[in-house]
Amino acid sequence: MEFMFGAIFMLVVLLFFGKIMKQTKVTRVLPVVYSQSRTNQINNQYDFVKSIKKITQSSQDFRQNSMLKVITIDGLAYWIEENVLYQAEIINRNIIQETKKKVDTHSINGVELDKIVFVVDKLTKGNDDSSNTGNK
Repeated sequence: MEFMFGAIFMLVVLLFFGKIMKQTKVTRVLPVVYSQSRTNQINNQYDFVKSIKKITQSSQDFRQNSMLKVITIDGLAYWIEENVLYQAEIINRNIIQETKKKVDTHSINGVELDKIVFVVDKLTKGNDDSSNTGNK
């Protein structure tokens, strides 16, 4: 008998809640639409393309045959190759590759250091690696 009262009570409760739920309006859920700029903004958070550097035949050829800026001071030629400053002797406007060596900035005095700073400034002039457009 107790189970029957419980079953009837549950049936009444279910019918009551069913009627209440039927009276409430169901709002239509709009699908999320992303514009091209929003999709681009989301994808820029992840570094998919920038982390992949393709080494193609043309990029290898460009690296091998690209011209270097060279400064000559006091019979020495200075240039930057793979982020290292090199110096070599010059004879008849030709660089002697056998005398090529890295410039050691730790063991030079202040006057030579000023000369090296001048050389590096001239060699990197025009190479703005900050990627600043100048717009504020």
